Amino acid sequence: MLDLVAAQLKVQQIARLKTSCRRSERIVQEPAPSRPIPGSMASAALLAYILVSKFDNHPPLYRLAGFFTRMGADIPDSTLVGWCGRAMKVLQPLIERIEADAGAETLSRTMTIIETAKMNDLDPQTNLAEILSRIHDHKINRLDELFCRGTGHPWQNLRSKPHNQLR
Repeated sequence: MLDLVAAQLKVQQIARLKTSCRRSERIVQEPAPSRPIPGSMASAALLAYILVSKFDNHPPLYRLAGFFTRMGADIPDSTLVGWCGRAMKVLQPLIERIEADAGAETLSRTMTIIETAKMNDLDPQTNLAEILSRIHDHKINRLDELFCRGTGHPWQNLRSKPHNQLR
């Protein structure tokens, strides 16, 4: 049986307890979890959904805004544009690394993170969400660890695939 589970938008509330020391009169609170876009309410999974929808399925952002409105979240087009731009800035070091490694030797066109996930038989949205949630904690010289978890470098088996499978 084939079933469809509709997408859901959920508000995640983060509770951070404050503790105080009577002796030193200091208030201590654990730091907030890191976000892909600082100061934004978008989670890594939501940003991944927006980016994969925009760059893989190609709907305009106003249609995505309408989709979110039907789901009960009124997200303006301008907010979606801002999130896309800021998410791409977050991913810029990874994109530069892909472009540097891909070069003309591997492929004649620039590979994207979404295409890389597809070639490694991974779900592009899940892969991108994981990258967005972990990129802040990685050093620039260790970005290879963010690629396609569990498969090593995304291009290690690329030459063994026929050319028609690379599209």
